[in-house]
Amino acid sequence: MSVTVEWHDTFSILVTTCQGKLTLKDYRAMREQQRAWLADAPDRVVLLADMRQFEGFPDANTIEPSDTLLAHAQIACVAVMLDNELYDRLARALLPADETRRVSFFTGLDAARAHAETRLRDA
Repeated sequence: MSVTVEWHDTFSILVTTCQGKLTLKDYRAMREQQRAWLADAPDRVVLLADMRQFEGFPDANTIEPSDTLLAHAQIACVAVMLDNELYDRLARALLPADETRRVSFFTGLDAARAHAETRLRDA
């Protein structure tokens, strides 16, 4: 599993990219890094998760809901990039799009980044 966490060049967007199968150890290291970076971040941040090459997280059921960043005070919204097949399945369940929801799904980086930038400007 490969996980990277990095800041966008110009906006307060914390980009996390996951490839392959996520282990519990990788998840905890990723979350620790994200929380450390949020401690030094501006008031409002968008979490952009690139999951297009993500293959699964077998230990997902062991994660406590309090360990996610969805309710973190600094997170304005979460933009998740998925491969086309998974996007089609999830989008049907969540459409029509609601710009006020905290989690939105995209198939490409440009659309996800544009959404994140808009949400930061409107925050």
